[in-house]
Amino acid sequence: MRSSFKRLFSSRHELDMSEGRISSLLIRYAVPVLCGNIFMYLYNMVDAWVLGRSGQTEAYAAVGSLSGVIQTIVAVFWGFAAGAEILTARVFGSHDRERVSRAAHTAMGFTLILGIVLTAVGLLAAPLALRFLLGADSDPEIYRHARTYLLIFFAGLTPMLVYNMGAGLLRSIGDTRRPFVFLTTASVINIVLDAAFVFVFDFGVAGVAWATVIAQLVAAVMTVTVLFRTEAPVRLSLRRLRLDRALFFGMLVLAIPAALTRSVGSVSAALMQSYIAGADGEQALVMGSYTTYNKLAVFFTQPTAALGAAVATFVSQNLGAGRVSRARRGVAVALGLAVTVTAPLVLFRILLAEELPYIFIDNAAIAKTAAGLFLYLSPTPLLVSFSSPFSSGLNGAGKNFITMLLSFLQVALAQLYLYLVVRYVANDILTITFGEVLVSGLTALLAFLSFLLFMPRERGMGR
Repeated sequence: MRSSFKRLFSSRHELDMSEGRISSLLIRYAVPVLCGNIFMYLYNMVDAWVLGRSGQTEAYAAVGSLSGVIQTIVAVFWGFAAGAEILTARVFGSHDRERVSRAAHTAMGFTLILGIVLTAVGLLAAPLALRFLLGADSDPEIYRHARTYLLIFFAGLTPMLVYNMGAGLLRSIGDTRRPFVFLTTASVINIVLDAAFVFVFDFGVAGVAWATVIAQLVAAVMTVTVLFRTEAPVRLSLRRLRLDRALFFGMLVLAIPAALTRSVGSVSAALMQSYIAGADGEQALVMGSYTTYNKLAVFFTQPTAALGAAVATFVSQNLGAGRVSRARRGVAVALGLAVTVTAPLVLFRILLAEELPYIFIDNAAIAKTAAGLFLYLSPTPLLVSFSSPFSSGLNGAGKNFITMLLSFLQVALAQLYLYLVVRYVANDILTITFGEVLVSGLTALLAFLSFLLFMPRERGMGR
């Protein structure tokens, strides 16, 4: 038992992706990421599940309404984490251990600073964000529950940032196993606490929010323990926890476009939430239906997301090692894997569209509308499986500015669609959400063309 603990927290789990069979490396990297993502969404999903099954309809709708604003604020940090991960992977591919160490200390030092800033901003901006999301004439009960959840979420934001950055540093050297173990542990803790705080102690929204914060704190502690004990080059030391100017600005060059890309997508999701909140029908019913769909639909794109993470690191390491053609081949292999895995998932989603909503809610009206969304928007996961490998490959190559422009265009088209259909066509939830399919299709085409134009070639690295 003691030796297993030592291996988990102190041993090296690096994966050099510049050598070996491409498909095997991508799968080896992606499977722990996929499992970790599933557990992460499970413990996010269980917040809504326990509220939905407990019959607290307003609280259930309130938690669902917050996904957009939470993603928007946290996306700023995720962008920096992505920049740090890509740069660290590039340095790791060149086998420069000292620079890897400086990059890790720079990334974690900035994380602590940013955590404090985002917590303060989030707590101060929470009322304004809620008024924007729910509208000035929102249901008072939905507003009260949403405010409680959001304030507790921001109070515990820093541990989540520390875990995500720490996990990103480990993934940059090919270690996806330990982040998965830590996230799984946190997920189990969150699920148990959610059930206890809601069904046993009747804490309601405050209970699910505190359960999430406690689980994130556990994941952060475990990750930091590894980073201070590991033998890998990302090992941290308090005495070296400072910002390396050159590496920090190198991270910013990658991070700013990534942060803007993620945040603009999250802003789009928040705007979608505001349109849905104003759709025809009872607000609790409409938002409850979209919450149910949203919480479950995300699982159908997780294999693609995991392969996207794998191909970004794969491309970064191989470009760092000077293996340009191999980096490009990795994107093609990831595309084949993503489409192959996603196609049967979409069929499963179509066949079980009417049953899936009842996982969350025992309300026939909400379930019926959510089932319509599952059928109506079923092409989306396949379209995402086509675009993600190209976008991730460009990110791994440091072409974050290109993917940022694609994201801006995607959001602009989505908002144009929402404005036109609500104003001139219909203000029902199915019409509003169908823009997801149209925009995903166009994004897939643009990602493919961008990859052909901007991905480095063997003789094009100087462009």
